[in-house]
Amino acid sequence: MFQPAGIHLLDDIDRISASTYQGIRSEPHVLIDVRSPLQFEICHIPESLNLPLKDLTSGEAVQQLKAVITEKCSSGSDFPGKLQLFQ
Repeated sequence: MFQPAGIHLLDDIDRISASTYQGIRSEPHVLIDVRSPLQFEICHIPESLNLPLKDLTSGEAVQQLKAVITEKCSSGSDFPGKLQLFQ
């Protein structure tokens, strides 16, 4: 995979293709868009959650993510394990 000097991109194993994502869109999930709010406003996948990468360690971002996970996964059997990741 081509990587410009000084820029760290995800390894192939950490990526998901558009066709793979299309196949799992009907499953319960949370899609986090880590781009800036401006980039998100210009174009984003419906129902994605915009949490800019620079804000992911803030308490507010973690609380927002917990709320979304609670809403999306509360009926799932693995819900406590998923929420525990953020405690």
